[in-house]
Amino acid sequence: VLRLGQIFNLDRLRYVVSYELLENYDDELLVRESSCYENLNLKEERSEEEKKVIYTKQEISFALESVHALLTSLGDLHRYYCEFGLDGLSNVKEVTASYYWEAFKLNTKVGITQNQLGTLYNGRNYNLDSVYHYLYSLCCPIPFECSEPNVSRIFQKNIRYLESNGGADVEEEDYAVREFMAKFLLVVDVFFYDKSVSDFTSLCHSVLIDFKNVLGARRLVDDEYYMTDEFIFKIVSILFFCMYRLQLNSSEKIYSLNAFMVALCSELLEYCTMAVEKYVVENVREDKKFRELYTAMYQRYDDEVRRSRQMVKDGTAGGIFTKDQKSSSGVEEGNGSEDHSNKENDERKSQASSGKQGGGLKKKHAR
Repeated sequence: VLRLGQIFNLDRLRYVVSYELLENYDDELLVRESSCYENLNLKEERSEEEKKVIYTKQEISFALESVHALLTSLGDLHRYYCEFGLDGLSNVKEVTASYYWEAFKLNTKVGITQNQLGTLYNGRNYNLDSVYHYLYSLCCPIPFECSEPNVSRIFQKNIRYLESNGGADVEEEDYAVREFMAKFLLVVDVFFYDKSVSDFTSLCHSVLIDFKNVLGARRLVDDEYYMTDEFIFKIVSILFFCMYRLQLNSSEKIYSLNAFMVALCSELLEYCTMAVEKYVVENVREDKKFRELYTAMYQRYDDEVRRSRQMVKDGTAGGIFTKDQKSSSGVEEGNGSEDHSNKENDERKSQASSGKQGGGLKKKHAR
């Protein structure tokens, strides 16, 4: 990838793809592969002739497509490393996802990288992440054909889970969240593929009730919310993917989806409003203390403003300003009168000298 960017003068590639991720390679390992290392020559400076070479659009397009494919392949290699359970690399999933995201940033029209992310996050957040990435792939201008069977497999598995009444202990901590996610994925399946289901309105109403109940659910271990901001973002995004698909098919089910999304957002806003009101009630003392401090600071500021206005009105501030202005200009009191008297003395001397000169001229004329 780095070599292609160097050959084709893809300087702007640095602003799209994270070079910090790409430059983290093993020099010693490359030296062992002599042929590979010789072909790279990453540390060699390009000559001026190479920098001046102008490539066609087809050649640049080929280079970018190759970079996209290579980044995707790097993600696949790291994913295999993770699936095989090999040790030696920390945060393998994060690194794998980074390669996929870098490839997707380079070309957002191709959905293959979103499909790979769905495979990487299989089972995460009750399969919400996988469904999100698979549907994202199918909504791209160039969808990946394998995304449809992948997401259909998850939907079929979810239907079997619902038919078996969950198959889990009701007393489990996250039972309510799993039930909500199972029903929500069923609703997504109906909307995205425009299926006809009996009593679909009751199903949507049940999902909204479950959503309201799990919004405030917390884990016992770390007291964190199940419904994180990322969780809610992906739920809403999936509904937008369904809307996009229904619009393409000109389906009338889009009206039901609009009503469902409005109701979902209404529940979310109501919960946020209640949370803010609860926070205000729980922090009455802090709020009272803040108001007192704010009032005192405002009163001091108001007094200073009123005092300054009164000084300007009485003329006191103007006198002070004039005096300061004189002193700042370097002219002290008394200097002006001395200069004036000196000027008068000089004028008298000049008049006296001119008078003497006039008398001498008269004597000459008389002679």
